Amino acid sequence: MVHEAFQLLRKATSSQARQAAGHNEEQWRRFIIITREAAQVIVHEHSDWTWPQVPFQEKEKVQAGVNARLAEERIPEVGTDVLRWRMSHALGTARQASRLTHQENASRG
Repeated sequence: MVHEAFQLLRKATSSQARQAAGHNEEQWRRFIIITREAAQVIVHEHSDWTWPQVPFQEKEKVQAGVNARLAEERIPEVGTDVLRWRMSHALGTARQASRLTHQENASRG
């Protein structure tokens, strides 16, 4: 079941997002790792995308995949507000890491 106690604002803190998700600290850490992996897949295929640019169907697939992994670990599933908050951050971090990797590889080659 998705826990949506309130509509999460984009500028919410990590603590507010965790509370909205209904996760304890360990569950939240797993959620962060799972969404980091999902963001890396998106950036690998579309290095310039931000979360608002991700097509709706793709967002649905990401949410279903993230929630399936959470359910496997008996962690509360997340709603679209929590996922939007997290993926906006995760995609930015993944894009930055991808750029740094490309720059390092270019300077070596």
